[in-house]
Parts: sequence; structure tokens; C-alpha cells
Amino acid sequence: HNSNKSLVPRPQRSAVSSRRHDRESSGQVFVAEADQPRLMQTAVELHLSKAAFSMEKALVKRRVFQSKRYSCRTYLLLDGDRCRHRSNDTERCLAAITLQVNPYVERRGSAWAQILHMSSRYERRGHGRHLFWEVERLGGGSRA
Repeated sequence: HNSNKSLVPRPQRSAVSSRRHDRESSGQVFVAEADQPRLMQTAVELHLSKAAFSMEKALVKRRVFQSKRYSCRTYLLLDGDRCRHRSNDTERCLAAITLQVNPYVERRGSAWAQILHMSSRYERRGHGRHLFWEVERLGGGSRA
């Protein structure tokens, strides 16, 4: 069974920052939860750069910035090579995904995730798929 916590676990700060440094310096991509205002703004800007979300701008912003209220989480795929060169968050963000965690009605402590917004800076390069797989792996790795 999946619980909200196990569906998409939140990494410990110290563990992420030590591993993140290794990936940033190697030029690889890595996933980060948009849990800071600057990363949230980066995700919103990427989502709103897509015509598909133009009619729901306010809703996109609320889901990202008021994530707990809407039971949402947002993740970014970041370019480690651009991080090494101190690029701004917008330039280094390759993809963003916002999902909503919904509890099952009849299975207490279990939940399922619904993708609400998914955006890639450069289409047809596999960044969205890569981010989806990584977020799915985070949730799937802790199933009971």
C-alpha cells in the first residue's frame, strides 16, 4: 500500500545536498522538489510558457505556491552543468511536473498521484519523460 509519505518521499536536506553536489559537478541532470520560492517560481514560469496552461494561470500558481492546501507537489529536472556555471534557475530547468496526491477512499493510508501539469523547456528531447520516470521511481521505491 502507498501512503502519502511513501508515494513521493521528501528527501532529507543534508542527504540531497551532498549527492546534488556530485551530480552538479559532473554535468548530469537531477531532480529537485520545488520547495523554495525561487524553484516554485521557476516551475510556474515553465508551465505558463506552454499554451496548454494559458487558460488556468491562477490555478497553476496556486497549485505550485500553495502546494499543501491543494495536496500538490512540484518537481524540476535541473541541468547540473548549468548549475556548475551559476546559470539562473530558469536556464537550468529542463522540465517541471506538478502532481496532486489523492487518498484512496476505502484504503486508509494509501494514495494515488494525478499529474496536473507537465512541461519541458525543449520538446522532443526526453526531459519530461526522464522527470516522470524519476518521480515515479521515488514513489515506487517505497511501496510496501
